[in-house]
Amino acid sequence: MTEAQFEFVPAGPGTPVTVRAAGDIDLHNVEKFAGVLDQAAAVSASVTADLTAVTYCDSATIRVLFRAARRVRLTIQVSAGGPVTETLLKVSGLDQITTVVTLG
Repeated sequence: MTEAQFEFVPAGPGTPVTVRAAGDIDLHNVEKFAGVLDQAAAVSASVTADLTAVTYCDSATIRVLFRAARRVRLTIQVSAGGPVTETLLKVSGLDQITTVVTLG
């Protein structure tokens, strides 16, 4: 299991509020991820969740992303070759309520 890291990045000139996640997100740490997303939602109506460095996620992660998408305009960035893919977000239905961007 890869130790998860969650970072809140405030908006800058021309950049949105971003939450960067790295490592494995699962039941053991998903509430920490949710807390960082809540922090971002408290300061902005638009949030980007950068999941390009996530190595594993479970259904709890998907639930947290749905919860965030109900509060803000959520953009989710995923890596083309990573475990969190556009296909996963389509199967879950997140692509219907968020913007999904596949990088590299």
